[in-house]
Amino acid sequence: MTQVASLLVLASVLIASGYVVDHSQSVFKDAIGRQRFWHGVNFVKKDAPYYPTISTEDIDTMHSFGASVVRLGVMMPGMFPVGPTVNTTYLDMIQAIIDNLHSNGIETIIDLHQDVLAPKICGEGTPDWMLNISTLKAMAFPRPAAGFKEISINPNTGHPSSCGPIGTLKFIGWSEFYMTDECGKAFQQLYDGNGVMADAFAAYWKEIATRFKGHPGVMAYELLNEPWLGDHVHNPKLLLEGGKAEDEVAKYMKRMHDVVRSIDKETMIMYAPAELNNRLMRRVGYENGFLPEAAMSYHVYCITGTDGPGPTSPIQKQLCHFNDGFQMKQRENDLRRLQTAGFVTEFGAVQPVPTGLAEVEFVLDHLDAMNPPSSWAFWDFNELTKNNKTETATYLKTVARAYPRALAGEIQSMHFDSISSSFELKYLATAAGETELFLPVQRRFPNGFKVTTTPSDVLTVTHTSYGIKLLANRSTSVTVQVAAAKDAAALVTVI
Repeated sequence: MTQVASLLVLASVLIASGYVVDHSQSVFKDAIGRQRFWHGVNFVKKDAPYYPTISTEDIDTMHSFGASVVRLGVMMPGMFPVGPTVNTTYLDMIQAIIDNLHSNGIETIIDLHQDVLAPKICGEGTPDWMLNISTLKAMAFPRPAAGFKEISINPNTGHPSSCGPIGTLKFIGWSEFYMTDECGKAFQQLYDGNGVMADAFAAYWKEIATRFKGHPGVMAYELLNEPWLGDHVHNPKLLLEGGKAEDEVAKYMKRMHDVVRSIDKETMIMYAPAELNNRLMRRVGYENGFLPEAAMSYHVYCITGTDGPGPTSPIQKQLCHFNDGFQMKQRENDLRRLQTAGFVTEFGAVQPVPTGLAEVEFVLDHLDAMNPPSSWAFWDFNELTKNNKTETATYLKTVARAYPRALAGEIQSMHFDSISSSFELKYLATAAGETELFLPVQRRFPNGFKVTTTPSDVLTVTHTSYGIKLLANRSTSVTVQVAAAKDAAALVTVI
């Protein structure tokens, strides 16, 4: 670990676990009443050994762009590889990762991750023993997503012989298999609490809550990644009516919430909307009062260009800008209606080319502009770092932004200019309250920075390893502006 990273850890205020939702402001707050915001990244290992290796260099990289949280995939096949007996060795490895992140000033969201649920239906996230296809009484795979086409099934594994998109929806890639009857009915069993898989999901959250109750490095439990609608073939309204699917998804979320709360009454819980409603920019179907102490996680992806170069043509760019902007505005309205806090646990997933980076910047600008600004976790760390040295540096600079990790008062607005690296924060400061402002010095301010506060007599500005600390001498509205210094001689200037 570098000396700067070590100082960052020592300077961190680690008030993990016990975060609460401020219903009146739709924000997270910590144990001393400060508004909290996170920038972070995903680490999800979808194949064996089902946990990532996070090196000291990786942690230094995260510190450099301001990552204060990791969304960590804790995978069903790792926990229950061959049957309902938990693999404690796997959980020991997960705990070692969480302990290491915490010791380095980074918190963890534990994510029960899946995509299309199971290998037997061209997905991932559960081991084979959990899904008995014969109990579903569904159309032959992959109907109706592929019309009347069928894919042969390997009699030894039960897996389809091919998972390449083949139907009329093949333009959406692997997501096409969500539309199969087998997938919808498998999710419906899970939501209804029927079958082996439903019991295993409850056992998962019982084990997780027991192991990590009170762990200071665990920021939240995310109950399920990208939940599907349920049995959309039997009940087409789940597809056609915005918000209808949450009637089914809510049954699972409520049941898993209760499992966790029977053991761990403090750690933040995050539930998610039905993913299709999320992607189609629809109103979330949950109503005010649903799991009132929990928060809502959701994702922001454009309907074109994801897992590729981003939107490339003028029409695609316009489509993405409308899609992204409308979706975030709809979620802002949902969070206000639900009176809960939100967290974007996935966005990004584009190549480090100009069109991809422009899409990432567009989303980041709009996340900052939400009321209140949204916390986020980029998808994923490998996407940021798998490229050549120049591309990696460019990508890391793109996601490196100034932001308040902890804010004593009420945020009014913040804006980061990715071209000039200038930053402006406006908030109603609380007297004697300390605000922590992360500044990505390595990525954005190599020659130092200049800080201006207005009014000039309210805030005491202290330089720290993570950026600056702001202490207000009275309660009033303040503006903080940060600008990059033009040469190294300027270093840090406070006005």
